[in-house]
Amino acid sequence: MKKFISFLTFLLSVAIALPVAAEITIEKGALYMIRSKKYPDAVMSFAKAENGTAVQLKSADKCGASCLWNVADLSGSYRFINPFDNLSIHATSADKIEITENNGSDESQLWKLEPVAGNAYLLVAANRPEMAVKAVGKDALVLVSKAALKNDK
Repeated sequence: MKKFISFLTFLLSVAIALPVAAEITIEKGALYMIRSKKYPDAVMSFAKAENGTAVQLKSADKCGASCLWNVADLSGSYRFINPFDNLSIHATSADKIEITENNGSDESQLWKLEPVAGNAYLLVAANRPEMAVKAVGKDALVLVSKAALKNDK
């Protein structure tokens, strides 16, 4: 199972910067883990399958289905969907990163990937292009101004 999950691990870059190759290629139907650059052993996950649950970082070797995501490429934007619970990552108006029921028309569920350094990307809210995801400590994720991330290593 570990080899399977390792093979499917997708390295993005969420200012907590999730590393990926320079050219992003998404395989339809594949399962991906969204790994932090700042905390490389941690991946995006959620504790319970309920709307409004915070998306957090969790050790990749200690999570199950809650840290696996399908990535839908939507003409330059991406939607991250947990296929086991049909939940998507979304940005709240209170600058939180939560899960909510997958809804094809909800712009808060759309994300852009902006290259930062090397093979790392910022995960930017498509409906709030000045905001990106940041790891606060080893667990919490929040939305902050991209300008505030310039010195965040």
